Amino acid sequence: LDYAAQGETGLRRFIAWVPPAIEILTRIGGGLASGYERAGAALRWRGERPGPGWHGHGWLPRKLTVFDGVALRSVRVYRHRWIRVGTTNTELARCPDEIPRLWFAATVVVLVLWAWLGGAHGVHTAEPIHVALLERPSARTAQRWLARALPRAGVIEQGLRTAILDEESEPWPAERMFPAGLPPPETLRRRPWADPEEVYRLYRGLLWVVGGAVRLCRSVPVLLARARGRWPDPTNHTLI
Repeated sequence: LDYAAQGETGLRRFIAWVPPAIEILTRIGGGLASGYERAGAALRWRGERPGPGWHGHGWLPRKLTVFDGVALRSVRVYRHRWIRVGTTNTELARCPDEIPRLWFAATVVVLVLWAWLGGAHGVHTAEPIHVALLERPSARTAQRWLARALPRAGVIEQGLRTAILDEESEPWPAERMFPAGLPPPETLRRRPWADPEEVYRLYRGLLWVVGGAVRLCRSVPVLLARARGRWPDPTNHTLI
């Protein structure tokens, strides 16, 4: 649906799709998906046994920088490690909020890229959805995240869209609540992107998850975890 071509009515529909920052903040929860176990001041992620013949083989720590809707905080998460009996083969149960090679939780990445792409300014002057995100992550870090996400923007968009469509959305069918084909905002179109179509795909994916969380009263971290769990390899280096 080309809302931009439908004049004022289409524009109103599009604007209604874009949630204000204050509403997004109500859907952050504690900044992490569900399923963690408390271990003193830290958390544990047990994960699922890879299959028969696999046994627990200790825990490996991981630090994550989490945004809980109020401030950025550092959390230590212990991931369960499994070993196949009679071999030296091990598997690590990665927690749903971690992205390989990043210290920031997935929700922080989404919020930072959303503020940048959905705003009217460039990355160095983008207004974050909360003052806690003013200094960290840096603009240069956000640029690296975008560069890492763009090559698989289509996969990211589809994964986030599917996670929303699979959610219960009565009394309206999800397809009517979140129609496909939303145009990117004019402020995004005016910027000189090297690959604008991939940027637009990524923006639509972010709109699916933040808009879906607000419309369906769901947690952004939980929706992200469900979307990432659908990808063939949850440990891949795809950003978000």
